[in-house]
Amino acid sequence: MIPGKIQGNVPNGTSPQGSPAPPQGTEAPLLLDRKAVCVCLSIGQRRLWELTNCNAIPSRRIGRSVRYEPSELRAWIAMGCPTEPGAGKRVRAEVTR
Repeated sequence: MIPGKIQGNVPNGTSPQGSPAPPQGTEAPLLLDRKAVCVCLSIGQRRLWELTNCNAIPSRRIGRSVRYEPSELRAWIAMGCPTEPGAGKRVRAEVTR
């Protein structure tokens, strides 16, 4: 036993040192929004919109929202970040193989 430390039950959601414990079962998001993608790729929102609009980067539309799948973004980067129209479809085809 460490002098000065109280032994016993620890409140739920905290570590023995009293700081918040990380949430259990925390996983990476399945889809990213445009702000997260801009940060990840270090590009502006306008450039991301241009790439999305011409299907150069793989994206998903959910209603009016546009989302990006992390595995497709990694594949797009591995292919050299192609910017020609329609490249996003080729990337998606590679990921689904």
